[in-house]
Parts: sequence; C-alpha cells; structure tokens
Amino acid sequence: MSENNRQSIRWMNIELEKIGKKFCSKCETIKSVDDFLGREKRSQCKKCRALLSRKWEAEHPEKKAEQNRLGMKRYYKKQKEQLGDHYIVSILTSDTILKRKDIPNNLIEIKRLHLQLKKELSNADKITR
Repeated sequence: MSENNRQSIRWMNIELEKIGKKFCSKCETIKSVDDFLGREKRSQCKKCRALLSRKWEAEHPEKKAEQNRLGMKRYYKKQKEQLGDHYIVSILTSDTILKRKDIPNNLIEIKRLHLQLKKELSNADKITR
C-alpha cells in the first residue's frame, strides 16, 4: 500500500468516525466503530483480527504456549496478592479430595478473612520488632 493510499484511508477514517464508522484495512469494508478493538480502535475489525490471530497461533504454537504460560503465571500471582477465589480454593483443596464444587462460598470468604487477619498480624509483629 502506497503512502498516498495510507493517507487517504486516514482521512477517510477521520470522516467516518464522525458518524461512528471505520474502514477495515484487511477486509476493506466500512463497519461500525464497535466492530473494532481497543481504545484507539485498530485498523482491522474484530473478525479480521481474530483470523490473523488464529493464523499466527497455528504458525507459532511454541510462542503461543509461552504466552499462555506467562499469562497464567501473572493471573495466579494477582490471585494470590488479592486473595482471589481461585487462590483461596486452591488452598482449601490442596492435599484433599475436595473439589471446587464441594466448597461453599461462605467458607471461601471465611478463609479469605483468616488469611487477611494472619497477614495483618504478621505485619504488626514486624512493626513492633
């Protein structure tokens, strides 16, 4: 695509966005801005972006697996820091035959409060030393 074409598309998108529309650079159709992802609204619509993502994932399975592994690592870290349900349930079910469905929500809340209290006591103990 030439620089003139890119410039024309940019100007066209500016005008289209005034009426809530945008041009998809992949399928070359005009669609609602709701059909585009992101705050700045990417140049490809959601459907085209999904097709490109699936193609990339099929061509790079090892990179996709690494992305998934890192994403789960971040998720579990966040769960632990925020005492999320997933983390609490993992504590309650570790070394037992219990499953998630066996644990009532009020037990999860009690365990969360227990861990928060334990953390507060530990912090208070560190301050007084």
